[in-house]
Amino acid sequence: MELFVLVGISHFLALLLPGADFLLIVRLASRAGWRACLPLCSGIALGNGVYIVLAFSGLQVLQHTPWLLQLIQGLGAMYLLYLSVLLLLPNAATTLSSASPTASAAVPARRALMGLLSALLNPKNGLFYLSLASVLSQQHASTVLYVACGVWMLAVVWLWDMVLARLLSAPWFLRRLQQYLPLIERAAGVMMALLAFSMVWTLLRGI
Repeated sequence: MELFVLVGISHFLALLLPGADFLLIVRLASRAGWRACLPLCSGIALGNGVYIVLAFSGLQVLQHTPWLLQLIQGLGAMYLLYLSVLLLLPNAATTLSSASPTASAAVPARRALMGLLSALLNPKNGLFYLSLASVLSQQHASTVLYVACGVWMLAVVWLWDMVLARLLSAPWFLRRLQQYLPLIERAAGVMMALLAFSMVWTLLRGI
């Protein structure tokens, strides 16, 4: 039980650090409401789930395959640059929300894919879950504990993101946010671009 609590707290504290996922949720929730974030948050949780399964099953791909980590870093940097364009260019930014009631049925699928790619193309997710898996391995955790931790972390990722979406789409929050929203979107776009360039720089230094 103590080990489960330790892993759970470590995982939740990591969720509190804002990243690309958080910026996507902020943007979509403030534009289209919290319900529109359901497929986005589900995609993010699914991406985390893939890394959880890989790490906890003992298939430590990222740890033993440096070139794969570099590939993920490169793809992640390009994806962040793509998202930064969506936030910085007004005409392209509509792709991210598509809040119209008559919007295509493909919009939820596109949001889910966006969340999935955001989680999968962030190598920090894989490395983080590998570190938690190594802690469990060192403590000779049982299969039941591995499964319990995996299910718990997957559920917490989805619930936390949906709670954020609900809070960020609250009317009182939107009233305060509305006048600053364009500035926040531009700032988020710049942050994503800087993060992408940072990933590219780190990748080039490691080659």
